[in-house]
Amino acid sequence: MRAANRSAVLKQAWGMPQTFTASELMALSGLTRATVLDVCRDLLQRGWIQPGATETAATRGRQALRFAFNARRTLVVGADIGHHSLSVEVADLSGTTLGSDTRVFDEDDDEQRGSHLTAVTLRALEAAGVDRSEVSTACVGIAAPVTTSGTPPTGSSFWGSVAIDLERLAVDFPGWGFHVENDANLAVLAEMHHEDIAPDATLIALLSGERLGAGIMIGGRLHRGAHGTAGEMEYLDQVVGVEGSFGLAALARILAGEALRTGADSSLRRHVAEGTGEVSAAQVLQAAADGDRLALTVLDRTAERLATTLMTIGGLLDPELVVISGGVAGLAQPVVADVNRRLAELLPAPPEVRASSLGREVVLKGAVRMAIDRVRATALADLA
Repeated sequence: MRAANRSAVLKQAWGMPQTFTASELMALSGLTRATVLDVCRDLLQRGWIQPGATETAATRGRQALRFAFNARRTLVVGADIGHHSLSVEVADLSGTTLGSDTRVFDEDDDEQRGSHLTAVTLRALEAAGVDRSEVSTACVGIAAPVTTSGTPPTGSSFWGSVAIDLERLAVDFPGWGFHVENDANLAVLAEMHHEDIAPDATLIALLSGERLGAGIMIGGRLHRGAHGTAGEMEYLDQVVGVEGSFGLAALARILAGEALRTGADSSLRRHVAEGTGEVSAAQVLQAAADGDRLALTVLDRTAERLATTLMTIGGLLDPELVVISGGVAGLAQPVVADVNRRLAELLPAPPEVRASSLGREVVLKGAVRMAIDRVRATALADLA
């Protein structure tokens, strides 16, 4: 019973933003004052809570003991390994960033990803001013599905190229617990905590840069599938009207290029004339904002394809919300209203579509969140 009480109190105290009293913990946990005070003494000794600052009172009398969750009890690391960049963040258990670092590299530099991860993590620790011994858990997001063993399934050379050498990391960072996760799964976890979303929501985060990938929450629980491949979207190659799992950035670039090759007049043509060879999604977005008719047509066609894609997902999973996530969210913003309108015509109960405000850091924030969740789950289980 004592162990269960410890777990119950820590569950309530975890992440509370301000100091709290035994009376507040009694109300939240349903335990007696004597039990709460006894458990708090135990958690103080274990380092999970710490004495809190006493509030100034206008009346005389003994001040109630105040406590605070110890967010520095242990630290976590989140990492996001993309096609040509790697970012690492060190955070406390409240999710506050203590230090971070980023490195850009050749996307074909597969053999060096492990050494990049070690080097960038060490620099992030230095930026945070902490020793590696203060960290207990790390989560690494990769652009591939992940099995329960922490490795991508077989069947794709690219998936294998982004695999993480966990044995090497265990040598470089002894004592750390490492978890590898699909980047879209981390994105949906970040969106779940960032957006004003019910904890039992069914939600999809759609990473949509060069290729599409979906992170899926069903009833508030992350859905990976039997082989870790839930949310992979190669099936779109067979969907009429979509014919490919191109992300919004790639799609805008491809559609604009096709239109320019027909000789259509557009302000975008000067980017090709200047020797870039093709236009970027950002250039298409700016041209559309300036009223360029070709760019506006490209965004219209992009919205049409995205709506068809989301129809296939929405009809199967019935989410209440789809968040367009990642660095491409800025491109998604101008087409969101059009996509929502089209989905209302395609589905009897369409999801709401939003553009994320987390930007390029969404996978990194999700990695930090998953690392924190793993520390929390282990702590509660050990105390119970």
